[in-house]
Amino acid sequence: MERVLLSFIGTGNYQPCIYVWGDHRCKTPYFQEAAVRFFNPDQCLVLMTEMAQKKHGAALRRRIKRIVYQRSKKARAACNSKNALRKRIKRIVYRPVSIPDGRNEDELWAIFSALTDCIPEGATLIVDVTHGFRTQPMLALAALCYLRVARNVQIERIIYGAFEARHPDTSEAPVFDLTPFLTLIDWSVAAHQFIHYGQANDLARLIREIHRLTYVEQAQVQAQHAATAASWLEGFARALGLVRLAEVMTEHALRLPEALERMRQDVDQIARLRPFGLLLDITAERARSLHHPDPLSLDGLRLQAELIRHLLNYGLVQQAVTVAREAIVTRYALDLGRDPLQEREAVEHELGRLASGLQDPAVRAGYTPETHQLAELWNRLTNVRNDINHAGMRTNPETTNNLYRLASECAEAAANWIARDAHQPE
Repeated sequence: MERVLLSFIGTGNYQPCIYVWGDHRCKTPYFQEAAVRFFNPDQCLVLMTEMAQKKHGAALRRRIKRIVYQRSKKARAACNSKNALRKRIKRIVYRPVSIPDGRNEDELWAIFSALTDCIPEGATLIVDVTHGFRTQPMLALAALCYLRVARNVQIERIIYGAFEARHPDTSEAPVFDLTPFLTLIDWSVAAHQFIHYGQANDLARLIREIHRLTYVEQAQVQAQHAATAASWLEGFARALGLVRLAEVMTEHALRLPEALERMRQDVDQIARLRPFGLLLDITAERARSLHHPDPLSLDGLRLQAELIRHLLNYGLVQQAVTVAREAIVTRYALDLGRDPLQEREAVEHELGRLASGLQDPAVRAGYTPETHQLAELWNRLTNVRNDINHAGMRTNPETTNNLYRLASECAEAAANWIARDAHQPE
């Protein structure tokens, strides 16, 4: 996998200083030279405008070539054969990449295109933002985050040579590693997936990885509860996706908030977990709002109505239809004074009989408005459920858009019906 140093250079009057990275030092006005010496990439790509090329292009090229020459000279002195020499010499491809000034949106997109076109598929990047001008570093970071997905690009490091933080006596300037802050973007994506779609895999993975790193890196404070909370978070999302209704309401909706509260101690003490601190309360409250010890009670059904709406908001329409249909059976059983678990099959048969009665004018004429409404709802919900579960392998299946609309409408209507007060007519 090719390692690529990606950098920018502007038109500033860069002054020499001694950049310091660990035990390595490099005196230069151009941080790109120091980065090549420190990280030894296969390629050095420097994005520059026409003015930057005229002012610094030739000087920077000479400095990068000098690194290759110095290494070649050192390798020749240490090798006795040409084959051994070829293995020891590290060739560094230096390539200036021309970009516009970025004075308007079209030019910013042109910079994006230049950046994405020059990066090889699957490359590992060291990103230098030291001499970036105006919006260049931000644009580069946004583009590279996209390339991580689109082209399987890996970001090894994001570095900044802090010239302004140099020591006044020694002129030594630290090199800041900004890579940990890249995970903020991962956090934002994972949080978006969880909040808007109920998907917790990426969020749980981030939490587990930070928990693990506190032990691998022998941190002063090691996580105690984060991994457990991640497991409950992932389990809650999976239970929603698999429509484990009783499990969600009686177990996950209780245990997840407890696990998150214990995790708060880790969040307060471990800096890398702080992004999740913003989600602790909202996640705990969202889960807690679904807790009820008896899903088959009237109060439990009101929470099931909220669960149906949660699923619809997540875009989990199939799951919402499944919960809605089962909740109607439960509510109708309670209305009839029957056991919603032991007599479930008989109650479902009765609902089917009501729906079939819609086809007989004489039977239909005897329905009250409330019974007619229930029969219509059950009939529509059953048809939608069957169309989904049979993958459209039936005569005259609904189109995707119609099915999505019908399923959402039926699930919402079912939520309203099951959550009505006990004294309301059915």
